[in-house]
Amino acid sequence: MMQLQQIRVEQFQCYRAPFVVDGLTPGLNILSGPNEAGKSTLARAIRTIFLERYSAGTLLHLQPQDDSAASPSVELEFLWQGRPWRLSKQFLKKKRCLLSDGHQQWDGEEAEQRLAEMMGFGYSKKGLSKPEHWGVPGLLWVEQGSGQEWREPVAHAADYLQQALGDMVGASDQREGDGLLRRAETELAQYLTARTAKPTGAYLQAIQQAEEARQESEALQVRLQAYRQQVDELATLQQRHRQDSAQRPWESLRHQQAEAEQKLVAIRQLQARQEQDRQAADQTTLNLQLQRETLLAQQQDEQQAQARAQACQQADAQAESTAQALALLRTQTTRAQAAWQQAQEALARSQSALRGLQLRQQGEILAQRQQEFQDRLAQAQRWQQAWRDAQQAEAALAVDEAVWKQWRQDAQQLRELDIQRQGLATRIRYRLVPGQTLQLGAAMLQGEGEQPLLEAATLSLPGVGELELIPGVRDLAELGRRHSELEARCRQHAQALGLETLAAVEARHAQAQRHQADGKHAQTMLQSLAAKGVAALEAEHGALQLQVQRQTQDWTAWLAHWQQLHPGQDWREAAATEADEHGARRQADLCREHLQQAERQQHDAVLAHQQAQQQARHAHQEHEALQARLADPARLQQLRAGRERLLTLQAEAQAQQARIEARQRDIDAARPDLLEQDIQRLTQSARHQETAFLELGHRLDVLRAQLESLGAQGLDTQYAEADATFEQAERRRQQLAQRAQALQLLVQLLSDKRQILIGRLQAPLQQHLQRYLPLLYPQAGIALDETLQPASLTRDGRLGTPLEALSFGSREQIGLACRLAYADLLQQAGRPTLLILDDALVHTDEARLAQMKRMLFDAAQRHQILLLTCHPDKWRDMGVPVRTPFTAQSGVTT
Repeated sequence: MMQLQQIRVEQFQCYRAPFVVDGLTPGLNILSGPNEAGKSTLARAIRTIFLERYSAGTLLHLQPQDDSAASPSVELEFLWQGRPWRLSKQFLKKKRCLLSDGHQQWDGEEAEQRLAEMMGFGYSKKGLSKPEHWGVPGLLWVEQGSGQEWREPVAHAADYLQQALGDMVGASDQREGDGLLRRAETELAQYLTARTAKPTGAYLQAIQQAEEARQESEALQVRLQAYRQQVDELATLQQRHRQDSAQRPWESLRHQQAEAEQKLVAIRQLQARQEQDRQAADQTTLNLQLQRETLLAQQQDEQQAQARAQACQQADAQAESTAQALALLRTQTTRAQAAWQQAQEALARSQSALRGLQLRQQGEILAQRQQEFQDRLAQAQRWQQAWRDAQQAEAALAVDEAVWKQWRQDAQQLRELDIQRQGLATRIRYRLVPGQTLQLGAAMLQGEGEQPLLEAATLSLPGVGELELIPGVRDLAELGRRHSELEARCRQHAQALGLETLAAVEARHAQAQRHQADGKHAQTMLQSLAAKGVAALEAEHGALQLQVQRQTQDWTAWLAHWQQLHPGQDWREAAATEADEHGARRQADLCREHLQQAERQQHDAVLAHQQAQQQARHAHQEHEALQARLADPARLQQLRAGRERLLTLQAEAQAQQARIEARQRDIDAARPDLLEQDIQRLTQSARHQETAFLELGHRLDVLRAQLESLGAQGLDTQYAEADATFEQAERRRQQLAQRAQALQLLVQLLSDKRQILIGRLQAPLQQHLQRYLPLLYPQAGIALDETLQPASLTRDGRLGTPLEALSFGSREQIGLACRLAYADLLQQAGRPTLLILDDALVHTDEARLAQMKRMLFDAAQRHQILLLTCHPDKWRDMGVPVRTPFTAQSGVTT
């Protein structure tokens, strides 16, 4: 662990006089001061001594205001690797730089180079140092208001982080591999585009030239093949044209077409007669169907008469059955009415008994609450008196806080002056002969000893004379005057407070503090018993007494009512629970439901009996009417005539069907559909044959003209030249394609190796991140990019959230967690680490601040952390003292 021990600043901005912060310890150091006190200036001094060249002439802003002759200087003492180091720089007027480790010393640029190598940063070649030079310190030293910014600091420290990681995981050759990868990607970009891997440059030009040559060669080959095919086609077509001109096949087809048309006319005549006979047969079939339906309707009347007789019997039986059911339901309804009335009486008695039990229980509860209120009121009155007594005792022992604190401050300064005077005093060591004495001022010296000389004094030498001894330190007299002034002020404080010693004042103040604590305890107990005061508690007690009286009246009235309704019966014997009352209510509801069901069933039975009687009367009426219609003589005569007409129609239909079937067999044998197809086929064939003959003659004329034109162009020579050009362009394209593929493979192999190395580099950093991140986001993780930059936050396995999308406070918290992880990583690699936080976490809520404190306390076990704050109260629970070394510096923003 690197540990700063002391910081000394002089003539640096607001620090005109020497300002020293020493006693810095390992781990967490909290330095507090108000605004304008110089906290940020101190942090700026640390950054300046490390990051700025001592020889730079552009550091005029470091001089105190209106002091152009000042020579700002900063000195540091720190421990590293078990050795004490000292770094000193002076700027502008008396430029110098010294670095030592107790064994060796470096100065000037050699010292700065040694410091940069050790801490992991670089210097600007000229002018002020910029963020890109700050490296590791720029990452771990957080300026005021920049805790949420980490991307640029991580980018500027990336080389040092990767070098540290490379040394840890054995990947020190990554830079060489990255250089080879960039060269391969640059050369590949000459042949293929980066995003889509499409050909470009010379490779694209070669592909285009090869494609153009191929198209030209193929076009000439097609033309040459077409020329040869056309020559063969011309001979074939001439032979076909001579044959068709001699045979004329379309005339024979037209003669066959005329014969087929004559046969089709004869068949059409047979089909017309067949259609007339079928229409006559259909009419006969219709008449036969109507006659059958008439006879069937007459037979159905007889069947309906039998069905009506059976319906009458069934209706009579149904009317008798409903009458019996109605009588039974009336009896059940009467019983259900009586049961419901008994259940209602039981429910009323149960509810009254339950009301009495509830009133009795309420009375017992109110009596218990009344006793509790009385006890609570008595306790509150006792604690109220104790509070008043403590306040009176505290007031009697009170001291003036301002005078007491000023006395303590003056006493402390007096002790410090004594120490300084003792350290600066001239010391006289003496060894006298036994029995001899010397007088030094008012003091007598004898024997052997040492006497400090704090002011000018006279040494008397008996028999010799006097020696005037004057201390050589010029400030000693001034310290003596200040010492006298402080003693006088302490005596004035004692007179003002009426006590002789500061210890007596502090004892009295401690006693007053105890009385104050007793008073606060009594006040807390009183608040817990009577949050609104004793008077409010007494009012609540009075209201409770009125409530008890009203409840007693309700109980007495109910008991009188019970004895009136149930004379001679003890209410406690009839007392019911809520479960009993609920059971009685359920029984009453059940009886009511049974009664309602019985009434509904009785009503339904009455309706069913009336309906059955009506249906029986209607059935008898329909049966009598149907019997009268069946016995009518006219109906019987009509039935006999219908049966004779049915036989006549059946014979006529059979004869018509025989004639139709015989003629249909003749038509089917002739196949008129095939004759129609033959006519169509022969007509189209004759037309096609004649048209084809004419088109063939035209084709021969066109083909002869084309062959004469192609034969004059020299296609064979053109094709040979184009084919040679294509072969040459294709070889060039293949060569460039192979080179592009080889470069693609090389880039892929180098990229895969780089990803493996990046994974090995990221693993230690991820391990350190997971030490801190769960304190803020349980079950979360941070994804890192190739440059070790935090990229996104993943929570509960969901898609990662970009860190820039988080709130200002969350980004500041994650930024600090990442910086602590980077520090752990650097320390693991053997690099010095020092964290400086200037007013960090000011945008953090209480819950998150508690977690961040745990994080800082854990990191402080491994690193030294300087935390500068103007809110000391927020950091008093960190297990270390909050130091206040600053005094207000006018005109300086911290």
